[in-house]
Amino acid sequence: MRSIRGTRFSLFTPFKKAHHLPSNWTDSDSVSNADSRPRIYYLNTSLPIQDRRGDFDTLWHDINGNSGNGYIAWAVAKQLKIPNSINNGIRNIFKVSGNELDRAAEQIERDYDAVFLFLQDTMRADLHIENSSALVEFIKRLKKPLVVFSLGCNSFDSLGPKKIFTSLDKSCKEFIEAILDKAESVGVRGNLSGQVLDCFGSDKYAIVGCPTWYEEGPTRNLKQRSWDPTKGVAATGLFSNNAKIDIYYFLQSERSLVHALLTGRKIRDIDDMAIDHQYPFHAECLLNSISKEQVFFFIDPEAWKRRLQEVANIAIGTRVHGSIIAINAGIPAICTNGDSRAREMCDLFKIPLLPGACFYDMNVEKIFDEFPFEKINREYNKLYANYENWLSLTLDKIIAV
Repeated sequence: MRSIRGTRFSLFTPFKKAHHLPSNWTDSDSVSNADSRPRIYYLNTSLPIQDRRGDFDTLWHDINGNSGNGYIAWAVAKQLKIPNSINNGIRNIFKVSGNELDRAAEQIERDYDAVFLFLQDTMRADLHIENSSALVEFIKRLKKPLVVFSLGCNSFDSLGPKKIFTSLDKSCKEFIEAILDKAESVGVRGNLSGQVLDCFGSDKYAIVGCPTWYEEGPTRNLKQRSWDPTKGVAATGLFSNNAKIDIYYFLQSERSLVHALLTGRKIRDIDDMAIDHQYPFHAECLLNSISKEQVFFFIDPEAWKRRLQEVANIAIGTRVHGSIIAINAGIPAICTNGDSRAREMCDLFKIPLLPGACFYDMNVEKIFDEFPFEKINREYNKLYANYENWLSLTLDKIIAV
């Protein structure tokens, strides 16, 4: 059993042309221009600084347990043509000690001009931040501008913003309050997340969605295509289908399965709990794909997208960022996640959402033919302009400091 993955985790494929962002950030990659850019310290990038397949635990720590997390920082780096200095900073802020944060605060004050913080669905009831006190003190110490990307909320019970707010652990609330007090601006994932921040009494946010949606730049245009019988379905999370069609599973947070792929362990050695047996026929389809070496794990988004383009007509499953990266690769995607994070992001981006749907007996080719290419393209242009405007204004503030 093997996986096909990026071997060097190269992270930068910049735009060919700047798109109305401050010139300090988007000039050519010459040394002189790179030296003139603001020096950014990166927090919570979830990007491994090197190929760590020989040290799985460290790799898993770096990506914070999900390869989709690093896609956020990577997308911003691509948009702003930031040099490889994104490898500095802290990859997982929730797993660092107070001493490490003290050293980081001193380094930021001495060597950097601003701080970028990348978050996920941080506002959720099941999150207890063990190092919250140290993180809050660290954020309070920051004297350089702070910009927050991709802050979101999550609930599995269709809770409204007030109930999500009241359900948050004290450690989470204190962390969010510290961010809101310090940040120049906070980019949030959708309307519900903005409403939760309203409950904090803050208007220091912009509903721009996740930066991953914009990583292909302003000219991204999904093109309708015909079904290719030589390709199959990319399963982004839970998925099953009984048709004679190849299913390619793209893993993100399935630790035991990813570990098996990276170490060459046999499927019989994997804990049975690593495979979901509640979703109808998922286990059978996944085991069949494993036997055909059609299960993959990527950290390099460009390699991830190339593989999607090589094997898939359409991507279907429970992963929101799995859907986003597929669409950025030009592949139609359907999300089946039922949580509030998926609902607000799919609603904003107009990604088709079928919460809890099982595709075992569905005609996938028919669903492919009904994908709303034009609607997504039309909304994308508006959303990109909004995101670009927020980012430009925010970066202008940093440059002016």
